[in-house]
Amino acid sequence: MIRDICNPSSSDTLFTPYRYFDWFVGHSWAAGLFAFGDSRNQESTSEAVNAWYGVYLYGLASNNQNIMDLGRTVLALEIASAQKYWHITSSSDVYIDEVFKQNKVVGVLWGNKVDYATFFGADDFFIHCIQMLPFTPMTEALLSANWVKEEYPVLASRSLSSPNLTDGWRGFIYLDHAVIDPTAAWQEIQTLQGYDDGNSKTNSLYWVATRMGTADSTKLLPA
Repeated sequence: MIRDICNPSSSDTLFTPYRYFDWFVGHSWAAGLFAFGDSRNQESTSEAVNAWYGVYLYGLASNNQNIMDLGRTVLALEIASAQKYWHITSSSDVYIDEVFKQNKVVGVLWGNKVDYATFFGADDFFIHCIQMLPFTPMTEALLSANWVKEEYPVLASRSLSSPNLTDGWRGFIYLDHAVIDPTAAWQEIQTLQGYDDGNSKTNSLYWVATRMGTADSTKLLPA
């Protein structure tokens, strides 16, 4: 599977090198190098981050330093790009259009345009949370407190009272909240009646509890 999605070898006759990761732009393209009408695109940066986290974990489990280093390298670049091109703060100068500073996040980045949208829905909680899920230990490195301080109020004010919001997506909003206020998020999690297929009560409580502690996934990344 690693050779399929993140093969580092140009001499491999069965799998292409780096099917999804683009070293020129510093992040993945969701459909690899296959172009759509508006060129290539990436929607969920967090899913890409967790793919490379999985590469690192396999290297760790198999005691293979080369695979560990491969995972850590693409992981570090993916996170840096996500924080620059998708996580938009008031100090960002990436996009001329002020709408992205107002919304605090990009939904889909294309090769020749950028959208505040997703492929599956226009609700704000879709657009924000697709850049977060799934929540794993590596999410700590992806979701910076500086960004969440600006982003969470926008997400919460537009989404928590939405009639379209299900508990599955509400749970991701609460996990986002935990980055800046884990005590409040701990109480919010108790109100959920259900969870997204990629989440659980155990995972949610672990995430919130470790925001109160000293977990530091950034140690996995190269300096």
